[in-house]
Amino acid sequence: MWERYDASGGATDIAVFDPTTMALLKDISIPSNIALTDNIRAVAADQSGNVYLCGLHQPFVFKLDGNGVLLSQGQTGFVYMFSINIDEAGRIIIAEEDGHVIVTEPTLTNFSSFPAVNQTGFSSAWAMFVSFARTVPAPIQPGPSPAPTPVFTPTPAPTHNILVSSGSPSVISGSGPPATNTLWESTRLAGRRSRKAP
Repeated sequence: MWERYDASGGATDIAVFDPTTMALLKDISIPSNIALTDNIRAVAADQSGNVYLCGLHQPFVFKLDGNGVLLSQGQTGFVYMFSINIDEAGRIIIAEEDGHVIVTEPTLTNFSSFPAVNQTGFSSAWAMFVSFARTVPAPIQPGPSPAPTPVFTPTPAPTHNILVSSGSPSVISGSGPPATNTLWESTRLAGRRSRKAP
């Protein structure tokens, strides 16, 4: 599933793709009263095809069916929400830019939250994205034993010259002479000689 954005940056449509072939299956229009009054930034879908949306301007999570019909909405108590995720058990988590994570369920009636950062209260200060962690399953059969690490015969370290490149720091600030790029070649005992690069 993917959000399609209009010129102002908020989503107006949800494009549904087949995850295997990446073929476009259908386009779901977000109800205009939601798309126009909120700046939708995040979308998640459950196993039944219901879609959950949240955005920047309203403290609501919206639940749509697979055709874009509004089923319900719940008030989170937060605005500037821009990441949402749902797991197979129906738990929903949302991140908002003040540093909080919001937790709810498909009925959108019970909400709880917790700060995910040390300092909250700075509006739009945190770029957070949320996901559910899952345990990696154990392998079905033990893997093959690793090959023994070969033992190498130590050899004397070769002596090489040292190359150092430098450029005029004034180029970064935008003032001073034109760029002078220099490649320095030095040996351990001898002095250095320079070759200017174009």
